[in-house]
Amino acid sequence: MINQQRNSCNELEFYQFIETFSNVEIFEFLKDIFETEKYNEKFKEIIKEYDESKINLNNLKKCFCSYIFNISTGIVIAGFNKEDMFPSYVSFNIIANVNNMLLYQDMDTKLNYSGTLIIPFAQTDVIGTYLSGINETLENEIKKHFVNIMENYICNMYDHINVEKLEKINEIKNQLTKNFKNNINSLKKDFYSPILESLDFLPREEIGNLAESLIQITSLKRKIDSNLESVGGNIDVALISKGDGFIWKKRNPYFDPKINPQFFDEKMNKNF
Repeated sequence: MINQQRNSCNELEFYQFIETFSNVEIFEFLKDIFETEKYNEKFKEIIKEYDESKINLNNLKKCFCSYIFNISTGIVIAGFNKEDMFPSYVSFNIIANVNNMLLYQDMDTKLNYSGTLIIPFAQTDVIGTYLSGINETLENEIKKHFVNIMENYICNMYDHINVEKLEKINEIKNQLTKNFKNNINSLKKDFYSPILESLDFLPREEIGNLAESLIQITSLKRKIDSNLESVGGNIDVALISKGDGFIWKKRNPYFDPKINPQFFDEKMNKNF
């Protein structure tokens, strides 16, 4: 993962990439393992390949935790608590099974939520683009490009201004960068808000159609831009409401009904 990142960006971007893991949590079951001489030596070997003054050993370990997290299994549970008027959902990632103990990390949660939301899980890039008007990868690249422009501008001024002015310029640069990122987030929110407002007036069936269409768009994109068709096949759609409970809107059988008539004959016999 680290080598791939190093080969795909310049030196400054690479060390910024490692720094982004500074807020990642190191899983408890890995803390003792990381402290052993065997694993410490492995991390130190990786660091030797780069500028040791710019790469933090602890951040490298957090980078590894992030990699583990990315190959975890996500589970989402949604519906209504009996005592609640509005829907809830909880999501968490199962990371590993260590000595018969399930290791998981809590993710996003909304309980008895009365607002309007569209929440994509797993492969979220295409749905995120539809909702915000910009691809997340493209957005990050634009932000990085802006930061690089500002950094290069400051570097070119080193020989022409004194230290006091340089400190002031750095402050201005940081504020401009912050404002730029905030403006992008504000534009995304302006793009997203009308979509959420329209959901309040859609009938249940149309909401189900919207969910199915978003998955179909993701599936189409995967077929076009990737050799790995990780989203595809028939789509099941279900609606959960306070009054009706769990209702299948569209459920695809895992077998061909035409060549399995005995299944339906058995069900008919049981009903009678």
